[in-house]
Amino acid sequence: MIMKKKSHRFVYLVNGILCAGIVFFPIFLFAQTGSINPVEFSVLENGMEVIYVENHSNPVIASVVIIKTGVRNETPDINGASHYLEHLLFNGTKTRTQKQLYDEMDFIGAYNNAHTDWDYTDFMVLSPKDHFETALDIQADMLFNSTILPEKFKKERKIVLEEIAKDRVHPSYAAEELFNYLYFKGTMYTYPVLGSYASLANTTRDQVYTYYKSQYVPNNMVVVIIGDFYTPDMKKVVAKYFGPYPPGDVPVPVTIKRQPVRSEGVFVTHGKTSRPLFSMGIPAPKYSDPDYYAFEILNSILNEDLSLKFQQSNPPAVFRINSDYIVHPDLSLLKIDAALAPGVSSRKIMEGIRDVFRQLAEQPVSPLKLRHLINSIRAENIYLFERPHYFGMMKATYLYLGGYDFLKSYGTHIQKVTPEEVRRVAEKYLTNIRPVLTVMKPEPKEQAVKENKSLPRYEKKRLQNGLMVIVKQSSGSRVTGFHILAKNRLLMEPQGKNGITEVLHYMLPKGTRHFSEKALSDTLEAMGTHLKVHDNPYIPYDNYYLTRFYSYIRMESIEDYEIPSLRILAELVEDPKFNKEDLENVKAELANQASRQSRSARALTGGIFSKQIFSDSLLSRPILGRPAEIKSITPGDLTRYYKHYFAPENLILTVVTNRPAGDMMNLIEKYFGKWNTGAEPEKFSPRLKQLTQTTRLEINRGRGQSYIFIGKPLNQFDPADYPALMVMNSILSSRMAFYLREQKGWAYSIGSSVVMNKLPYFTASMSTRPQNVKAAEKGMMGEIQQFSETELTDREVQRSINRVIGRYLMRQLPRENQAYFLGLSEFAFGNYKVWTTLFDRMKRVTKENVKSIARKYFGDHKFVIIVIKKV
Repeated sequence: MIMKKKSHRFVYLVNGILCAGIVFFPIFLFAQTGSINPVEFSVLENGMEVIYVENHSNPVIASVVIIKTGVRNETPDINGASHYLEHLLFNGTKTRTQKQLYDEMDFIGAYNNAHTDWDYTDFMVLSPKDHFETALDIQADMLFNSTILPEKFKKERKIVLEEIAKDRVHPSYAAEELFNYLYFKGTMYTYPVLGSYASLANTTRDQVYTYYKSQYVPNNMVVVIIGDFYTPDMKKVVAKYFGPYPPGDVPVPVTIKRQPVRSEGVFVTHGKTSRPLFSMGIPAPKYSDPDYYAFEILNSILNEDLSLKFQQSNPPAVFRINSDYIVHPDLSLLKIDAALAPGVSSRKIMEGIRDVFRQLAEQPVSPLKLRHLINSIRAENIYLFERPHYFGMMKATYLYLGGYDFLKSYGTHIQKVTPEEVRRVAEKYLTNIRPVLTVMKPEPKEQAVKENKSLPRYEKKRLQNGLMVIVKQSSGSRVTGFHILAKNRLLMEPQGKNGITEVLHYMLPKGTRHFSEKALSDTLEAMGTHLKVHDNPYIPYDNYYLTRFYSYIRMESIEDYEIPSLRILAELVEDPKFNKEDLENVKAELANQASRQSRSARALTGGIFSKQIFSDSLLSRPILGRPAEIKSITPGDLTRYYKHYFAPENLILTVVTNRPAGDMMNLIEKYFGKWNTGAEPEKFSPRLKQLTQTTRLEINRGRGQSYIFIGKPLNQFDPADYPALMVMNSILSSRMAFYLREQKGWAYSIGSSVVMNKLPYFTASMSTRPQNVKAAEKGMMGEIQQFSETELTDREVQRSINRVIGRYLMRQLPRENQAYFLGLSEFAFGNYKVWTTLFDRMKRVTKENVKSIARKYFGDHKFVIIVIKKV
């Protein structure tokens, strides 16, 4: 997994204490605001740095190990070795086979993953607290005792090649390669993190093993342990599993210096992109520069100002634009990326960027806005504590660059930044610039390739206006999560107006009766409140909300601003303002999104599959809509649809809070109880079709990776079967992944799922290169069809039970996600308690239950198979 560098922030007070020859720094994160998250720092005898962060709000613990090695430590002949190792370390150790690694982690319900950056690699594990010692034992074994067997080396090469093939499909991959080549010319940063086809083909097992042994030593690592533990006890556990490994002689990386830019120019190329992709980079202060902290603030302001100038103009000059403060050990840069609207030149964008730079250099930011940014930083860190495995990962850049001292002093420095200092830094770095500029334009038309610790309390009530409300009262966190689920998404969209739901959601933050768009955004920022009203189209793995059956609004707030956040949420759904100009801009943006989505294999197979299994053809329409129908939506259409779709009776509001459930219910009645849209939602009775035979459809389309999709409706579904179905799917998904990915190397990712809605169904899918399609399809079908006849062991079932519980424990860490699952359970099953009792019922699942469920739902061997075959 590869994650892009981003700016992250930390705020806390520090006291230093010297104890018995070891330096410990107890910290109380956000001590200024009353939070209680004690932190200590120590160094093991072998040089490994360890940070302990206590967080007792959830019974889980995470270990994030940051290895100070990445692309900058490689040489051209072994480019990609760091990322290759990220994969290889999951393939077996001196005492555990690959299967044992997977089985043991699954058995304790742990999440185990890793990611590679240009400068470092990190490995993370998240485990229920009762099993954390086992998880840490496995993590240490992987880091220090991996064997990298030749056959695993060859197999993993195939998987990385599939990952490269997957990433190279996206136009942004080539655009980023182009920019890096020009900006970092002559350095290792011009080489991709994943490596290339050529480097992977020529790199040997011995080269990678030598690199592994030189870099994966304790004195080249920083560990963050965060979660529900007490530090004195945890120190003994860490010393037990990480302490025995000796330090090593870590090679000193070459100091990286880039060639200066003598004159400004634009490098233009053509690629497989539907719109011009613009990138600009200029030098920025290094992490050790006193200007670093003011520049962090400046970058946050710059992101907002660029969006206001280009994205919210009429018409918008860009589809998206963002600035990123990228910090490496020897150099830093400010990078601006944008996807340009039709007819907009790179020169116009650069002129506009210079205008924004000039204003920031001349006019200091207001003290109020600066306070809002600091408050937002504070809220971000509170939210981060709810996701322990993210904490160390998101702080990895700081720990790699300057170590613990840099991290612990960050909060003090960031709070000292003044408006004048931000202006001075803008003047210093954003004026008299010589940027590196690149533009990737669409290929000429004649060459273009067409690609078609307390128990929670619950309270449930239907208000007089029909709104269903469920409140969960739970202590241990300072965050309140809100979630509104709107039912029957595609079923309620009028004929000829497909996509109107997405338009409605995009319009919600544009303003209400009492808030303009900017006032709403500023108010939420000042409180540190997060509002999300639609899926992020630029995060491909965050699309579990893109369903045919419902849409959502979600919000998270720190408890200080719980009530004003609830008031804003009420106003958003009760009194939205549909401005014609905003509507035109939203329609243009969403029509483009829908057009792009229609070309994806996932969207294409989803529509075809829906036609095969749902009785109502409305459900087979594209989730994001059809471009032409989106463009036809008028303000009157939107107002009429809003009144039916957001009628209280069609919504489920769920809240997870520290506040007593009855008190929160009273507040909800106060702000939501008297509201009514004056319309009633339509009633629908869709059903699942009964498959009479296996249907196979093959579509030849475009170039790149092929896509295999297999699914079936779960007819006669009984909610009591849900726990056993989840366990069965987990076993099946693991078997498919192990055979098709780990043994054959045919896929970077593969899996199956049981989708729980009013009309439940099963799906399995994978992407692979065209030459693998026939064998991969046969392999998938073989695993599915023979599942009910193969032997299961008690251990395999128990491992899958723990894995499913562990995954859901991780997903429900944020309170807004807890609220989501409550609402989804109420919608899908008519009873939120199906979710609240799921773990207990899942623990009672036996291998006989799993076999029985497999025969019940898969015994007829009738499926829908769809193959998108690339040529």
